[in-house]
Amino acid sequence: MDDIIHFILYSILYKIVDDFYDEDIYKEYFPNVHIFFYILLSIYTIYLFYFKNRNDDIFIFFFFLEICYIVCLFFNYASFDDFSKIAEINASLNDPFTIMTLIQLPMFITSFNEMIKDKFILIIKLLFGGTIFGFFQDVDNSLLGKYVFKNRYNNTPNKKKYKCIYRLGLIFVWCLIYKYITTNNTSKCGSVFIIFYLITSIVSLYLQIMLEEHKEYKLFIEKVNNIKNQLTQNNIFNH
Repeated sequence: MDDIIHFILYSILYKIVDDFYDEDIYKEYFPNVHIFFYILLSIYTIYLFYFKNRNDDIFIFFFFLEICYIVCLFFNYASFDDFSKIAEINASLNDPFTIMTLIQLPMFITSFNEMIKDKFILIIKLLFGGTIFGFFQDVDNSLLGKYVFKNRYNNTPNKKKYKCIYRLGLIFVWCLIYKYITTNNTSKCGSVFIIFYLITSIVSLYLQIMLEEHKEYKLFIEKVNNIKNQLTQNNIFNH
């Protein structure tokens, strides 16, 4: 299978796992489904990282991801709150990306010298691009949200709709970056991953909005029924 297809499939699965871990509405409507996605992501990670040629873009990308996981775990452990916002990972086996860190660690250690020696410049470029994406990936839960938007969207009722619009804009920006990369003969793996990660995020946000509206509607109907029951009971006792 072409590496581009792997990047697309992995980015979609990666974002689904991320949202099933973070979003309470998914846990409420789809209890325990996250376990299935955790297992699927783990198996896919093992296949792509342990059974691919070390010169393939996908292997280099997973090596880069492992560096990001380790750095983010360090920032979290060291309580560097600003930097830990780039990718919130905690040292718990409930966190799927901590699990990914452990799964990838043996191959990361055994291939470290070779990768740093042969792919150093490419890994630096990926780290630079990943850091930029980390700063700007969210309208609220990021350094951009904290220092530019002053967390103003955190408590707004339309928060997810703002995120959809913002991420649509990011897709446009990363498509331009992808075009620049392909015309300049640079590895395009990171941009493909980010573009389909963002597309999956927008689909997921709309699904979350629908589920939340359904939940609110159910609560509203329950309140109406409770009021009706109370009125009916009062009528019965009054007669």
